[in-house]
Amino acid sequence: MTQNASDDDPEFGGTWTQDKLDMLESYLNAYTTALKNKNFRLIYIDGFAGTGSVNVRYDDYVTEYINGSVMRALAVKDRQFDKLYCVEKDHNRYMLLKEKLKTQHRCEVIKADFNEYIESLGTLSNDTRGVVFIDPFGASVKWSTIKRIARLNALDMWLLYPTSAITRMLPVHKLPSEMAGWEDKLTAIFGGKEWTELYGDDPQRTITGEIRPLREEDAKTISKLYQSKLKRVFGSKLLNKTYEFKTRNNAVLFEFMFCVGSPSPTAIKLAKRIAGHILKKST
Repeated sequence: MTQNASDDDPEFGGTWTQDKLDMLESYLNAYTTALKNKNFRLIYIDGFAGTGSVNVRYDDYVTEYINGSVMRALAVKDRQFDKLYCVEKDHNRYMLLKEKLKTQHRCEVIKADFNEYIESLGTLSNDTRGVVFIDPFGASVKWSTIKRIARLNALDMWLLYPTSAITRMLPVHKLPSEMAGWEDKLTAIFGGKEWTELYGDDPQRTITGEIRPLREEDAKTISKLYQSKLKRVFGSKLLNKTYEFKTRNNAVLFEFMFCVGSPSPTAIKLAKRIAGHILKKST
């Protein structure tokens, strides 16, 4: 499943941005409706909350501001979230969002790095359930953060996996270790050195007779490697179906991935069915 995208600027987006947010909104409404008669404390965590709105660029001349993820979570139609935690690292975006939400007492705007915020979370009470939305700028989410979310057993996770950003750090004919900081960053993202298995020796030598590295696997294979890591920590709670956002040149920019938080078999089945329906409907 794919949707064309324009770029990964956090302040601007194409029609894909609206589609991404619409998909999230659909899930949040279905999720809160499903739990409206349950005695759970419902929370929403937005890892990269932004300013609360996004400037969508439809073409070279037409743009429109639309509600971002936080505002959509705040406006769910059936049962409301009891608490919304809006995490934003950038100072200017944090201040704009804080001003926008100053009368919304259910919202807590937090100036922090998302990885550090999740690391600082204590154990959630047994009566807490929620959704965490992770829409990072670039490849900034550490594997330890994902693993921590999985171990909470309480938060359904929507992750916008940055396919393009990660693929750029895995050059076809150059090892990431040759670029300052890339090796450590990839290891932090994947939670290990599995990404090194993507490389072998190029059978075709250089003009000077040197052997150079070669990454034969495409972006989809790299994405599958990441999904296999998700499978290890979420198990059956990982939805195998994903949704690709592509550029006009058909290159994968992001991939929407979903995992269930609750360990309940009934909850897992229901959440995966809802999320799968939303992804399929968006095709």
